[in-house]
Amino acid sequence: MRAFAALGAVSLLAGCSPSPSEAPAAAPSPVGQWQVESIDGATVDTRQPPIFVSIGKDWAYASSQCVWWRWSWKSDGKGGFSATESPFLLRSEPNASADPVAMCARGLSAHEQAFEAKVQASDAISMAGNDDLLLKGKGSSVKLKRRPNIEGRWDVASINGKPITTQDYPIHLTIADGEIYAASQCVWWKWKYRTTGKTLTKERTETDVPICERGRSETENRFEKAIEEASSWSLGEDQSLTLKGPAGSISLQIGP
Repeated sequence: MRAFAALGAVSLLAGCSPSPSEAPAAAPSPVGQWQVESIDGATVDTRQPPIFVSIGKDWAYASSQCVWWRWSWKSDGKGGFSATESPFLLRSEPNASADPVAMCARGLSAHEQAFEAKVQASDAISMAGNDDLLLKGKGSSVKLKRRPNIEGRWDVASINGKPITTQDYPIHLTIADGEIYAASQCVWWKWKYRTTGKTLTKERTETDVPICERGRSETENRFEKAIEEASSWSLGEDQSLTLKGPAGSISLQIGP
């Protein structure tokens, strides 16, 4: 993939130099949870599967139902960054081994093909405010909108301040369309939810579905108790998500 070159605030003020007492404005950060809004100016057809994009500090992961893509990226130190495909992970499940696994047999839809082609042709990125991200290339563009409040793909980083370690099964969450789905290996949970401002309300669903025979770890039990009682949420400047309630807090980071 071609390099991405960010258009920071300084480049937008071409020809103007900051005074010695002024520090150059920081380039906008693409880190966050996004949804593709338009491709080449055409709004994505809502009858098509939505394309979601999670961008971490050095990686980007995009998914559309059972189709997925992954890239690695790094800053050039001057407000820009370069992105490259991760071939062994491209269209592989997150956390998969080096051997790609098959994606859905239906193949790619027209707008999925267009998304892939336009992203690969992009060589510049710009942001309008905090909620609009634009990838541009010669004759192509992909516009992304930041996903609202708690929506996105997340990994649990800590529970009540205690970090998840390599001895624990990682806990992944997908939050979208009024539903929270959490999975820890073969243990999983589902809730319906809604937010009002920073208030979070939930209703457990499908509690009678059997889980794996191994039972649950201490970490999984702590997670279940904390999220069951979580009643508020907040986003940090680094786009991390915190859920809080009487049983404590859960810190989540953007996940692939």
